Amino acid sequence: MNLALSRFNLFTAVMSNKSMEANKGIISRLTQGLESGKYSDLTILCRGHEFPVHRVVLCTASKFFAAACDGPYKEAQNATIDLSEDDPQALKRMLRFLYTANYRELDEADLREEALQSPVSLTRTPNTSATPSNPKTPTTSTHKSTISPSPLPSLKRKRVDDNKSVDTTHESKKRTATAALNNALVYALAEKYNIKDLKDVSRTKFAARALNGSWNGTDILTTINTVYSTTPAGDRGLRDSILSVYARNHSRLLQNPELPTLLTKDSELALDVLKTVTGTLEGENTFLQGKNSSLKHSIEEWQRAARKTQEVLEKTSRDASRTSK
Repeated sequence: MNLALSRFNLFTAVMSNKSMEANKGIISRLTQGLESGKYSDLTILCRGHEFPVHRVVLCTASKFFAAACDGPYKEAQNATIDLSEDDPQALKRMLRFLYTANYRELDEADLREEALQSPVSLTRTPNTSATPSNPKTPTTSTHKSTISPSPLPSLKRKRVDDNKSVDTTHESKKRTATAALNNALVYALAEKYNIKDLKDVSRTKFAARALNGSWNGTDILTTINTVYSTTPAGDRGLRDSILSVYARNHSRLLQNPELPTLLTKDSELALDVLKTVTGTLEGENTFLQGKNSSLKHSIEEWQRAARKTQEVLEKTSRDASRTSK
């Protein structure tokens, strides 16, 4: 019986390894198809970029793309879909996820200072169906884009020139904020094109950055603004995570002159911040009450011990007095 069980466990392990190897092989072949564009039958246009893709991958993952390719629209006839409203880098990450079930949060270009300052055009209300392009508007493109993996930059100190070096603390904060922002933009696309598993992955990545990363004040406000401007009101997927970052940094953010402008512009955000701050203060008050209660208990214990000690001393004194008589 034990021998049969051992053989079964061995068979299961072998089959599991073979399954993992098979999955790696499938992902590898899909990645090659994405990066080379070979056998592609659809082109995504985005701000001067062309992404050769495969309908079977996109249309089985998103009803938006299925409707665009199956319906009586210009996109189906010309085998092109113009997504110029979207951010090209976020779109690259979305496409990579559709082919490989994952995407990279960062690449080398993301660490540049201007990465958090470029305007992003994403609508707050997600599109639920595909619509034909304006036939009078030509779809032009300047070059084709390949989607290739970029190595993650190192966290070590890097020499900029002979006299200057990059502060790793600043790099770490910038990396946290940029990765969070990238995840937020991918999350917005997943919402817009109704790709649930991509929403789950980007939300998990965003929450990890919010929980474990270090931030500076300006990047917190930038990320908050992005999250609230690209997600619908009832979607708490990213909002609760970034509010937890705000709560941890509330005191210093009050000194940031950009905060009043941001809160005035977005009433939903202002209400959430108020709730967050109130909850934080209530939590701190409860903590202090607990500490006070603990301190009071300790004092009472000390007083009882002092009385007991006094009683013992008095008894010892009485006994000594009787003995001397």
